[in-house]
Amino acid sequence: MASNRKNEERYLDNGEREMVSEARHPALSGMSADDLRALAKRLRERRDRAQNLDRRHVRAARGTEAGATEAGNRYKTALLSAAVARVNKEFSRRSEA
Repeated sequence: MASNRKNEERYLDNGEREMVSEARHPALSGMSADDLRALAKRLRERRDRAQNLDRRHVRAARGTEAGATEAGNRYKTALLSAAVARVNKEFSRRSEA
């Protein structure tokens, strides 16, 4: 998913933005294995929380039109999922080397 910094600033809080930026190269390749594991854990927790909020909004709004909050939660989930995927890819790259 292509994203830009402006959308990240709009949908992510400061802590999430920091984690997402850490999940990009060159910061990602310079991390130790323990730091990488910790980052992956934090990203997954935030992603899961965003998914749960999105699902809760969908259940609460059955039969009504989706609002901006739901779209924002979906976009936040997508941004965090992409960051988790980058971290997982780095894990795979390191295990192959």
